[in-house]
Amino acid sequence: VKLVYSHYDRMIVGGAKPVNKTIGLPKEEELKSEYFLERRELGIINVGGVAIVTIDGKEYEMNKLDCLYAGMGTAEVKFRSRSKKDPALLYLLSAPAHHKYPVKLMKKEKASPVQL
Repeated sequence: VKLVYSHYDRMIVGGAKPVNKTIGLPKEEELKSEYFLERRELGIINVGGVAIVTIDGKEYEMNKLDCLYAGMGTAEVKFRSRSKKDPALLYLLSAPAHHKYPVKLMKKEKASPVQL
């Protein structure tokens, strides 16, 4: 997991590429919290092979271009790939949160594209 923290807007942008093992969100000292999403929310977009994301013990399967939202208070987030030969490549975006919303998986097939 690679993360970049922006002090201007307190956004965290990053990526995760689990290949050989399950990896999780790290506990970052800079956040001054017990766990990563104690006071933050997280959006995940898969741009690689099939990913299995575990959020507080529940597994979500993400195909390419599926999105997953994890709300404030989520204690544990883990990432793994279904295949080493076609690993997941996860784009992560986290922002400070002030209200807890439920976990939501959004499949690419349900997207409503807009032509600009």
